[in-house]
Amino acid sequence: MNVVIIGMGEVGKHITEVLLSEGQNVTLIDESESALAHAHETMDVITLRGDGGSIATLSQAGIDHSHLVVAVTDNDEINLLACLLAKRLGAEKVVARVSDTGDPLASEGQWAENLGIDLVISPERAAAVEIRRIVDSAGLSWVESFGEDRIEMIQVKVERDSSESIGKALKDIRLPENALVAAIGRGETFIIPDGNEHIANGDEVYLIGRSDALPNARTILAGPYRQTSKVVIMGASATGRALAHLLEKSGINTTIIERDSERAQQLAMELESGVVLRGDGTQSDFLKEENLNNADIFIATTKSDELNLMAGLLAKKLGIATAIAIAHKPDYAPIYRELGIDHTISPRLLAAKEVLRYMRRGPTVSVSVLADGAGEILELEAEEGSAITGNRLADVGFPQGARIGAVTTDEGVHVPGGDFKVPEGARVIVFSTPDNHDAVEKMFHANRKSIFSLKK
Repeated sequence: MNVVIIGMGEVGKHITEVLLSEGQNVTLIDESESALAHAHETMDVITLRGDGGSIATLSQAGIDHSHLVVAVTDNDEINLLACLLAKRLGAEKVVARVSDTGDPLASEGQWAENLGIDLVISPERAAAVEIRRIVDSAGLSWVESFGEDRIEMIQVKVERDSSESIGKALKDIRLPENALVAAIGRGETFIIPDGNEHIANGDEVYLIGRSDALPNARTILAGPYRQTSKVVIMGASATGRALAHLLEKSGINTTIIERDSERAQQLAMELESGVVLRGDGTQSDFLKEENLNNADIFIATTKSDELNLMAGLLAKKLGIATAIAIAHKPDYAPIYRELGIDHTISPRLLAAKEVLRYMRRGPTVSVSVLADGAGEILELEAEEGSAITGNRLADVGFPQGARIGAVTTDEGVHVPGGDFKVPEGARVIVFSTPDNHDAVEKMFHANRKSIFSLKK
């Protein structure tokens, strides 16, 4: 597959690395000579310095022979223009990054329909949706959603003062029918458990299942929890605005803090019930005066990573239970967590993930990393004639160290037992260690395919 990527920021870099690992041919276009030089030194790619919105540059990149063009610069106009030109010049599929669609709730599908672009992605919108999921799950780390959002996964910490499950074997814990403990993080150890595994104090338990079953499963494992009722957002950025609209629709008491008076006034006019305050979310006196230190969740969504970190740490110091911070530089995320931020969101990596998910067809739909790489979640499609289909799961010889967490079919979501038979075309969520990745994939495909393997 021939892929042209325009823009070597975090989104373009991440997509390039994944595509190269899959053996694809990649050409990079960027106006930064230093960024291209670094890419040329560290990756097996063709580099071209120039304007991605230029016909001459696109033609020089061989756009008429490209199977996919991904425009992910920081300039919306260049991305859209590049995709429109690329399509006219013969590219098969085009994907554009659009940072701010103007209307925070506008349908991206409408952009694609009106402009003829195959996929329009917004890092800011993706971040807002991800944060709302965490808010909806009462501050838990929402690790992932699968099966076209029909399957959800959360991570809970089991502690002695709140859980009655400590010391019990999983087979003796009565979880709801459509929920499953798929993995356990225990210190430096990552466990794919069977029914004989016992829950220990301090375990990070990964629960997967239908969304309506997870709250009860969470209570059984980790004890009662408080539902989210009050949220504070710092920053009327594109992400903050989109998130405010989403939370308003969820009926959650939301307050937005914004330094800039014009942005604050604009957002106040857009919202029906949300409260917008002009002020500084990094000032403890301001938060106390406005009675914001009693919020359940504090979310920092400014364009400054440093401000987001400072505000999140201050919120924790003031007693707010959960702090979420946007990390525009993905490398900052683990540092944020080490310093005490509960959840970090990288809009750019979320956007890259959307592109990769759109591109993939065949067995592997998506791959997510758990516990800093100690575990993986694979979303796979059971191909016709693959080893996983047609037989009882107990009889297919599934790799040890891997576990099926859930299956989605036309009939619904299943948390399967040993007697379950995976039908062809089903989406299957598998928890695995990295050394089992290839063995698991082999169970799901007869012949490896890709939507863009029409021309090789």
